[in-house]
Amino acid sequence: MGLQITYEWAEVEELEAARLGKSCKACCQIADLKGIEECVVLQTCNRVEIYTVVSELQRDKGRLRKYAQTSMDLAVGDYIKFLSGVELLEHLLRLACGLESMVFGEDQILGQIEEEYETAQKEGTIGKVLNKAFEKSIMVGKKVRTETDINRGPTSVGSAAVGLAEELFGTLEDKNILIIGAGETARLVGKSLKERNPGSVTVANRTYERGLKLARKLDGEVVEFSDFTKLLPDTDVIISATGAPHFILEKRDMKGLISPGENLLIIDVANPRDVSEEVSEIENIELCDLDNLQQVRDRNLEKRKEEADKAESIIEKELDSLLKEYEGMEGDKMASEIHRKAEEIREREMSRAVRRLKKCTDSVNGVEVEVLEDLTRGLVRKTLHDPMSQIREASREGDKELLEAAEKLFDLSETRKDS
Repeated sequence: MGLQITYEWAEVEELEAARLGKSCKACCQIADLKGIEECVVLQTCNRVEIYTVVSELQRDKGRLRKYAQTSMDLAVGDYIKFLSGVELLEHLLRLACGLESMVFGEDQILGQIEEEYETAQKEGTIGKVLNKAFEKSIMVGKKVRTETDINRGPTSVGSAAVGLAEELFGTLEDKNILIIGAGETARLVGKSLKERNPGSVTVANRTYERGLKLARKLDGEVVEFSDFTKLLPDTDVIISATGAPHFILEKRDMKGLISPGENLLIIDVANPRDVSEEVSEIENIELCDLDNLQQVRDRNLEKRKEEADKAESIIEKELDSLLKEYEGMEGDKMASEIHRKAEEIREREMSRAVRRLKKCTDSVNGVEVEVLEDLTRGLVRKTLHDPMSQIREASREGDKELLEAAEKLFDLSETRKDS
């Protein structure tokens, strides 16, 4: 089962309010909820998603909703959506391929999925079910990018921001660019900028060394974070991509810094936002944020339709493969549970038989007990061999009727999980 809030129906403000803090902490909190068997939390600029394996779908859906209500700073009922089963798995594969991204076909989302998957592994909140789903999604994401041109053109929030600046100015070759931040999004901004050969690039970051590292890659300059406003009179474009929890640029910071007749474009790709909306009230300043990048996505969508069809075909085949793998897992799980129950009965009856023998004879030696152990284990193994083989075969073939019959026959209803 999955819970999601995305840019498709939520504005930047709502996405900011929906964030759960650090994903590692959120994973552990959710995994501690009763009924939650596995959990992965995915948080990006454009979405907050929770992937789980639960014991009972409707009951645990309520528990997950309650967690969201207490952990998110918004009326979740208006924004959260739930997905489950095949629909959720298909969404994850499409997401890894960039088909659900604001910037259609972007590369950045695949790295973000890998990172959040690794976080869940480190925290021990992921098991066989989600492990298989996330491994498959990462594999499919790489395959689609290798076998199609889905990621040609602006393919990340960072590159879309640069594309937007280029659209508005025509060329960046004589423009002075200021990048605020030095994380993954800022790195992608820089990579895209370098391809456009801008007039100059300067990086400002709270950690000077990280800013310096990025600036060197871009053949640019670095300034102390506290000094970046001094550059504004000579700056044409600011692209801000920090992880700050508050505004780093407000209207009062800009007063008197923009020369008459000069224009400044500010593109805020951070979430939470770096730049106060009030900045746009200043004459000659144009402020764009993540919501504006929706326009870039819409233009790219039509251009990539043919590639999207190829990607959809790959996803369809790999989703079918994933479902068959899960069906095989279900058969293995049922067979293991049948064997566990049979072993409990064997051990119980074995103990009873040994007690009866002791009443009839002076002693029962170890050799005799070992013979009985071998006998009873052999009986269990040979008796169950054919039915368990049939269950595994039915699972591989998707014979749900036989699996349901076996579930009732062996009373296995409590062993099944919902995802």
